[in-house]
Amino acid sequence: MSRFWAKVVDNEVIDLIVADEDHIQSGLVGDPSLWIETPRDGKGPTHRVNEAGVGFTYDAENDKFIPGKPFPSWILNTTTWNWYPPVEPPAHKGCHKWDEETQSWQDGQQMDGCS
Repeated sequence: MSRFWAKVVDNEVIDLIVADEDHIQSGLVGDPSLWIETPRDGKGPTHRVNEAGVGFTYDAENDKFIPGKPFPSWILNTTTWNWYPPVEPPAHKGCHKWDEETQSWQDGQQMDGCS
């Protein structure tokens, strides 16, 4: 059965493939120890929480894939393994964008896709 795999070098995901475990273990795609199964669509090793993506970090100690940090001030939540702003987004509906310089949310009505 095919599964989703992430190739991890120096704790960074550099490639993603769909393959049987036997294919990975055969060495046809390189060193099998570099390939780590990643969850996909709620299937696979869900303890890893996040589906891997190229450029993600792999935290071997916690066995988690971590997306790139969107802004220097954002904080990693080690329950969800995602980044969150230091200030909660506004409660009212609408589009907002994070302003790293002021560490605040700005009205994003001029953003593409915002209505």
